[in-house]
Amino acid sequence: MVLAYSDGSASAQAGEVAVSPDADPCAIGLERTLKAAMRLAGCEAGAVFLREGEYFSAKLAQSGKAAQLFSDFDLSAVSIEAGETRLVNESAEIARFFPGRDEMQGSNAQTVFLIGFNATADNPWKAATEGVIVLISKTKKTSDNLDLSLLLDFGAIAGSLVQTRRKTSKALETLERSEKQTEHFDYVTELAGVGGWEIEPATQKIFWTEQTCRIHDRPTDYSPSLQEWFDMCDPAYRKSLQTAFREAVASGTGWKIDLPIQTATGRRIWVASICQPVFGDDGELLLVGSIMDVSARRAAETEIDRSQRLYRSTLNALSEGILVVDGEGIVRWHNAAAETIFECPTIYAEMTHLEDVPCLVEPADMHALFDQERAYDDYNLLSGLLILKQSKSLTLQAKVGEDQTRKWLRCRSEPLISREDKKFVGLVISVEDITAKKRSEDILNEAFEAIPNGIAVFDQDDRMVMANGAYRVAFMDGKLPSGGAETYRDVLSRNLASGRIADVEHNDAVREAWVEDRASDFFGGSVSHIDRLDDCRWLQTSSMITPSSYRADFFADVTELKTQGAVLEAVFENFPGGVALFDARRNLTLINTGMKELLGIDDNFMRSGPTLRSMVARNASREGLTGDALDAAVAKTIDRFAQSEVVTYERVLSDGTVHEIKAISLPDGGLLTTLDDISLRKQLEQQLRDNARRAKKKSAELEATFANMKQGVSVFDSEGCLQIWNQRYIDIFSKPDGEVRHGVAIQTLLDAEKLRGDFEGDVEAHIAQLRQRLQAGETVRSYFKLKTGTLIGTIHAPMPGGGWIGTHDEIAEDDKDYKAFRRSRQTDPQTKVANQAYLLEDMELALDSVRLNGGSCGVMVISVGFAHYYALGEHMAPCDQTNQIIARRLREAVRPMDLVARLDDGRFAVLFPTLRNDDGAVRKMAERIMSLLREPVVVSGQKTLLTVHLGLVRLTDRVETSEQALQKAQTTVDFASVKGSVSLAVDLI
Repeated sequence: MVLAYSDGSASAQAGEVAVSPDADPCAIGLERTLKAAMRLAGCEAGAVFLREGEYFSAKLAQSGKAAQLFSDFDLSAVSIEAGETRLVNESAEIARFFPGRDEMQGSNAQTVFLIGFNATADNPWKAATEGVIVLISKTKKTSDNLDLSLLLDFGAIAGSLVQTRRKTSKALETLERSEKQTEHFDYVTELAGVGGWEIEPATQKIFWTEQTCRIHDRPTDYSPSLQEWFDMCDPAYRKSLQTAFREAVASGTGWKIDLPIQTATGRRIWVASICQPVFGDDGELLLVGSIMDVSARRAAETEIDRSQRLYRSTLNALSEGILVVDGEGIVRWHNAAAETIFECPTIYAEMTHLEDVPCLVEPADMHALFDQERAYDDYNLLSGLLILKQSKSLTLQAKVGEDQTRKWLRCRSEPLISREDKKFVGLVISVEDITAKKRSEDILNEAFEAIPNGIAVFDQDDRMVMANGAYRVAFMDGKLPSGGAETYRDVLSRNLASGRIADVEHNDAVREAWVEDRASDFFGGSVSHIDRLDDCRWLQTSSMITPSSYRADFFADVTELKTQGAVLEAVFENFPGGVALFDARRNLTLINTGMKELLGIDDNFMRSGPTLRSMVARNASREGLTGDALDAAVAKTIDRFAQSEVVTYERVLSDGTVHEIKAISLPDGGLLTTLDDISLRKQLEQQLRDNARRAKKKSAELEATFANMKQGVSVFDSEGCLQIWNQRYIDIFSKPDGEVRHGVAIQTLLDAEKLRGDFEGDVEAHIAQLRQRLQAGETVRSYFKLKTGTLIGTIHAPMPGGGWIGTHDEIAEDDKDYKAFRRSRQTDPQTKVANQAYLLEDMELALDSVRLNGGSCGVMVISVGFAHYYALGEHMAPCDQTNQIIARRLREAVRPMDLVARLDDGRFAVLFPTLRNDDGAVRKMAERIMSLLREPVVVSGQKTLLTVHLGLVRLTDRVETSEQALQKAQTTVDFASVKGSVSLAVDLI
């Protein structure tokens, strides 16, 4: 993509490339970046070239001379790296960019600027070049006219815009699916806010904040009278507000009430009004309060009340009986199904006890419930559950009603625990009459043996529980399972050994691995496998985990449908949500377990020949819809499926579960539907929005605090990018406009300071050391001297998450902490003498004195080692203790005005600020130093002799730098060391 632009002068007005009104902000920002770069470089035309395949959704119209100028620009002639800026002002090289064209905009191009960049936001200079900014000037320019490094920021901005667009595009793809749902939320969020107000009761003067004015649809400078304020309240609530106001004035009590008001535009909203009386030093009363639009909350409370009524109606509509009892066994609530199941029409809320509800079981069942035998007055199951006070789920036969009708019941109990003291306060009992279902299960058991396909069931320990005749004939030679001895692995191994499975290699290791893989799939719940048998038939074996964690293995001959059937079944069963396939007549042909579980579909429903309409109706009835409302909801859903080839929508159930439903029309007229539970995703999205809102509020509070601090403040994240700062931070470092911005890297900031002369040293090394110490939990203190001479003290402290906060303040040269810091930086921590940096600094001062007053000074380098190793032709540096002894002896041997410094292990230096031009005197001083140093030292309990070599350089006004003088002295002592017998070398520079 190319964006071309001209300067809009009379000669080039037609060359401007306009950004269409529907262009996104990134395209607009790219155009403005180009304009700013042109202004800075003083160029008449410019263009941005991006890598092929990168497009913005906005359309950039190209017209006029500027677009024509770059229409045949040869981008392949540009060779530039990301983060590089080049200035081309040679005609021959410029001609390569425009082959076959000499004239541009009516005159020869004299200068072309090239700025390479990429679209990596974290570090825009360490990746492959993805774009280049080209600027053209009709006048010849040189690097003397312009600091090319200033153009780098425009490349970084262009790369950031491209990166932003990428991220925005990804976000938009996600947001499109939920655009309708989030649209209402965004609207409510925009209106949310808390306003403030003050009332002076003595003067009845009222002050509103801007947010309060906006809540009331008033101008932001509006200030009502007290009566006007009362009149805004709904007449039915006005007296409550007036009473609360009078009590606040009379007794200094506040209020917290919800009020309906009418805004200036006629809107009727609910607001939460809070008042807190405040007394000044003079005892004057001031009412201070807040107001918030809580219309949404009130609507939600209304909706909750409606939902609770709907919930009760739903429970009453259930075929499952529900009893809610207190800790004493008194029935507090029940539904109609409970009376029907227990055949007891006289259950009264808050009057009937569980003992009065007939539900008798056999003694053996009662003992099993308590896992022990004990005596009972009766064997009432409900009373037993109350005694247990536990979660229970059991299926048994009971006698209910006055006639003691025998019914099979599935009963569940859940205790109610108080949140405050965690005590038992009641029990919820649900009972389902499964008599008909149990009778059906008996029939199913009989039918199990009659099924032509093989079925077997294994428990959690891989023991066969049951197998039908077809399975036993096919895999077990017709034998019945014997006492749990037969396992799934035994079945597999026996059929491999008999050669029945054809496609497994005849190798023991391979076969053992095959058995283990199949067993692992079987117990992991894998759906199915297809194997070729020795008689060339294809057998599909499928497995599934039952709700009781049993594993079912079954097979079918799928020779004819092997390919299409196996693939389709695998796709359906492995689909992460629910999926169902309907034919052209909308009859259900395939459905996976996920769809059954999500819709609560049981075997009875599946045997009824489900259709699209019956499944939609079943789902709607689970939400509590009945009658005409149910029919309308079903018709609306069926019509929605017919409106488009692909239909996607969401449905919120009464319990808050959110389902995403998608329907795809197939070429043969069929319909493929999927259903997925996206409740968690919706909750996470809501949490993200809530977190973002809270973070925004906290950030605003933090920025307000920083703005009032006298020190400069900067906050960097774990990536070293600036997040928060105050104006004092910009002022104290005299940073130019645009340099400090959100997300800028600390290295970029320090590089800019180094270019201005406000930072000395290696930027990367400084940052690496800073981050290392911060990661270790240290608070890092450092000092910077700006080009203006201002001394800045900085303290960086680590924050949770890897970021850090810095405070910056101007300090004086005699600042106690600064002097201590400087001393610590100039002193060798081991020997407590000066370090090399301190030595070089004092050498410069001594040289300045020589240049000004004449004479000379000198620096002596002393090399010390152990005599034993020196005799063997080796050198061993002294240990820490020996270094300390050498330093002490040197301080004793020299004058108080002389400076002793340590260079490294076994090597020291002495600076003589003044030195007589007398070699004899110098040698006597050197001999005195050598004599002291050569005295034995005690190392590891033994006396050890030292070797000492001295190199002395007398410094005159011909010396240019202290580093040069120290290097000469080091060379001199090295010469003395090589000579061996000569321990002192003197030189003059």
